Amino acid sequence: MKRSRATVYIAWLMTLILVFFIVSLAYIRLSTRSPIIIHGLPHEDIIVPHKAPTLPNNQKVVRILIIDGGGIHGIIPAYILNYLSEKTGKPISQLFDIMAGTSSGSISVTALNTPDKNGKPKLSTQDLIGIYNHIGPQLLKNPWYHQVLTLGGLIGPMLPASNLDHAYEKYLGQTTRFDELIKPVLVPVYSFQERRVLWFKSWELGKSGRPDFYTHEVVSAATATPGVFPPVIIQSMESRQSYLAGDAFNAVNDPGPPALFAAMKLYPNKRYLVVSLGTGEDSTNIPGNQAIHWGLAQWMRYILIDFMKGQVDTTVNIMQNLQEIIPKRFVAYYRFNAPIPPQLDDPFNVSPKNIKALNHVAQAIVNSRRAALDKVACELSPQSCPVAIK
Repeated sequence: MKRSRATVYIAWLMTLILVFFIVSLAYIRLSTRSPIIIHGLPHEDIIVPHKAPTLPNNQKVVRILIIDGGGIHGIIPAYILNYLSEKTGKPISQLFDIMAGTSSGSISVTALNTPDKNGKPKLSTQDLIGIYNHIGPQLLKNPWYHQVLTLGGLIGPMLPASNLDHAYEKYLGQTTRFDELIKPVLVPVYSFQERRVLWFKSWELGKSGRPDFYTHEVVSAATATPGVFPPVIIQSMESRQSYLAGDAFNAVNDPGPPALFAAMKLYPNKRYLVVSLGTGEDSTNIPGNQAIHWGLAQWMRYILIDFMKGQVDTTVNIMQNLQEIIPKRFVAYYRFNAPIPPQLDDPFNVSPKNIKALNHVAQAIVNSRRAALDKVACELSPQSCPVAIK
């Protein structure tokens, strides 16, 4: 009995689908078979003794910088920092005493604290803007074959694991240790196995027998967004513990309170000035007349965005209330963020057109907040202010 033509076509189609999935799964396994493994450096290999962070005896105010995560939108805080640096004539490492950044924020706080051979900042804020313009396309490039074989990230990481390999070495150095950063830096990384945030503190690593890590490896873990990149394995050579870790945006996209409390422990009995930089607010509206009929697939995009935004809004509220509750400890809490056009809300869109538009938006945000930024610059560096702060 002859099979109908339709039956033959269906058989061929099923065969092609089966072959596709076999090739796809093989590709995904091969491309992620060697995850980045971050080894803690043995304590005895640390040549330079760890120095506890100190402040000048007459410094009464601790200046804290906080930067949200946000993918390529991290270029917005870079422009704000560039304005503050140019306004004061000082590098960011001289304007702040402790810094914290989540995800792309970790790129900024580590890059601006990476020392050269003389212990001075290796990179300027202009360099940081350049990093976002150049490393973004490198880090988030997505070959057509990867898009096809992962069904656009549906059955595998959205971006190739190889993108993270050595992505930050050029800017942060191959051998720069996390405890060598110029100022204390706090970076959160999420442990998927333990369901908790791991806090990388540059002032604690490398002392009391704690293993240290290379800066570029810490940032690789901090920017390994789940679903976008495969998780990173963090492994300590001394304790032989290992963590399957990645981007902590889902838990602490704005690391404000942890950074403040860390500053209070490091520098007790001081007053605290906090500058918090957002990476743009999504201005996309949920269509109410349509959303009532949505299922999980339609809600997924908004759930992730609103989850992150909710955490940031809660943190901002906490910081504002702390300023009112303990005014004797707070000099000020400055928060800089602004809506961005809906067409630019994708934090992983690194097309030349999108990056060019983000540069314009970032500069526009700086221009619109110039008066407030001038006030912050005077607070951070009174010597740079033409009029003395009362």
